[in-house]
This record gives sequence, C-alpha cells and structure tokens, in this order.
Amino acid sequence: MPNQSKPIEARTDKRRLKYVLHAVTLAVICLLYGSLPVFGQASSLCTHEMGRISEVRTVLRGTILSTTRYSRIHDFDVYLSLRTGQETYCIDYETVVLDEIQDLASAEGKDLAISFDAKKSKVTLYTPQSRKLKARVVRAILCEPPAVAYGAFH
Repeated sequence: MPNQSKPIEARTDKRRLKYVLHAVTLAVICLLYGSLPVFGQASSLCTHEMGRISEVRTVLRGTILSTTRYSRIHDFDVYLSLRTGQETYCIDYETVVLDEIQDLASAEGKDLAISFDAKKSKVTLYTPQSRKLKARVVRAILCEPPAVAYGAFH
C-alpha cells in the first residue's frame, strides 16, 4: 500500500502545481494589461464632461411593438439638445420606458455627467435619478421642433 500512495500524492502535487501556474499566469496577464500603454489607453477613449440639457422633445414612433397576443408597447424617440462648454449636440435616445423619459424631462436645465465615445457618435448620460442611458449623436435638424403651418387650416 505505501507504493500506491506516492503516485496519488504525485498526481495531486501536479494538480496543485498546475493551478498555481494558472494563477501566476493570470496575475501576470492582469499586471501587463494595466501597465502596457496599448491597454492603458482604453480608459482614455471616453471623455467625461458635464453637460446641460436645454430641450427635450419626445416623439411617439408610428410602430407599436407587440410582444404577446394582448400587450402593446409604444416605442419613443427622445431628442435632447445637450450643451457642453461651447458645443451643442443633438442626442437621440430610444426607449419604451416612460420613467426614463420623465427622468430626462426632469433633468432639463440641470447639469448632467456625460461621457462621449472616441468618435463622439455615442454618449452616455447619467441622470439625477441614477440612470445610465446610452444614446447616439444625430443631426441637429432632428432636435428642432417641427414646423407649424400657420394659417393652413384657418
């Protein structure tokens, strides 16, 4: 019997060594990930700024999403005029959640924490009610209120 215990111990020692090597390799990868300049730039891709919502316009889309036989969900586009420093952006946020629309409407005229991606084509808004909303930057004409034809029906 003493001869059979040594191979079992050798196998468990090999397993332990294998786990230790995996842990050390993982630790080295984590250290390199944080210290290499290529990977360190990932945090600099997003710029964090403060912005102020100057106008909120909600548009009900013409399509009604039907998820089951009886329920109907309305899909909304929320257009925001977002001013950061000297620039104004038109932001489009799509949602079906009415509370998110209310959060954005209540944030009108208030400063919000925002972050843009590297191309400034997408923006993340942090509302006062602690919501993190991801939206996209669109053409400025979409944020303008629709033209009203005065006298057309008089």
